[in-house]
Amino acid sequence: MSSDEMRAVLKKAEDQLNTVSEQIREADILSRAKPPAEEPVSQAAVNGRNGINEAGRYYQGHLQYQLDYYTELTRRMRQALGITEAADQQAADSTKKIKGSLE
Repeated sequence: MSSDEMRAVLKKAEDQLNTVSEQIREADILSRAKPPAEEPVSQAAVNGRNGINEAGRYYQGHLQYQLDYYTELTRRMRQALGITEAADQQAADSTKKIKGSLE
């Protein structure tokens, strides 16, 4: 894969990472639903086994798995492309200064 192709894939992965992050925030509502009435059927539909809240938590877990995947993917792609973080750049600059003073 060329660096241009990798940068294009990185952009798509970063876009997907942002989308999944938004979905996680919105999915939180699904795990905190309140029953519409204080009666057994409504309580079971929301809080019971396979209820709305349980399904919401499952969905959040699935989204978290995706978020972890895209986070690691983008980190590794940035590393492969040589895109450095601020701390890495500062370390590189310091190394250049030390190297210059030793010459």
